Amino acid sequence: MKHNPHNKKKNYSALFFVIVSVFTFALILIFLSVSGLGVSQPVSMVTVKHIPKNLRTPADSADPLISSFEPNKLTAPIISKDDPSLGRDNVKVRLVYFSDYDCEYCQKQEKEIKSLFQKYKNKIQLIRKDYPTINPVSISYQAALSARCAQKQNKFWEYDSLLVKSDLAKKNYKFFVELADQIGLNKESFVSCLSDKSVIKLIENNIQEAQDLGIMGTPFLFINEQEFMGETGGDELERVIKEELLK
Repeated sequence: MKHNPHNKKKNYSALFFVIVSVFTFALILIFLSVSGLGVSQPVSMVTVKHIPKNLRTPADSADPLISSFEPNKLTAPIISKDDPSLGRDNVKVRLVYFSDYDCEYCQKQEKEIKSLFQKYKNKIQLIRKDYPTINPVSISYQAALSARCAQKQNKFWEYDSLLVKSDLAKKNYKFFVELADQIGLNKESFVSCLSDKSVIKLIENNIQEAQDLGIMGTPFLFINEQEFMGETGGDELERVIKEELLK
C-alpha cells in the first residue's frame, strides 16, 4: 500500500485544532469565573416540604426564591407584648414557638406544649409566634391573620384552639368567619380587622424574625436558650423544662 504523506499532515492539523480549541475554552471559563459573568449567583431556597424531624417549611410562596433570606441576624427570639402569651412574665422558663396553622406537625406540637403549660403554668411562660406560608392569600397566612384578629378582641387562645383542631385543607374565608361566630367575636370588627395593616404587620414581623433567626420551617421551639427543630416529644421538652427550672 502506498504511503500518502498528506495523511500525516492532516492528522497533525486536526490534533493542533483540538488542542487550541480546548485551551481557548478553558481560558473563557477562567475569565467567566473570575469576572462573575454568566455564573449564577447563589440564592436562598426555602421550598423544601419536609426536612429532618418532620420540619415543614412555611415559606412556600408563589416565588420560591426568597433572595432576602439572611439567617442569623438574631441570636434569640424577640420578647414582645404584641405576641400572644400564656403565663407570667417573671418566670424562670420561657417557651417560644414558631408555628403554622396549616401544618399537621405544628398542631401535634401545640397540643404537647399546651399540656406542659397546664402542668407547669405557674413556672413557665408560653409565647406563640406566626410563621405561615409567606403568600398572603394562602390558607396558612389567612389562618394566622384570623387568629390575630381574634387577639384584637382578647380571644386569641379560644380561636387558636379551634384552628389547631381543624383541618384547613379546602377551607376558605367563610370558614374563619364561622369560627369567629363560634366564640362570640364581633363579626363586623373581625371582618374589618382582616384588612388592618397594623395586624398584618404583626405577622410580617414574626416572619422576618424567624428568618433573621435562621429558622427554615415549623414547628420550631426555644426553651430559654435551647432550640428544638421540628416536632419534639413532650417527654423531651419536659426534661429540658425541669433542667431549666433547677438552674
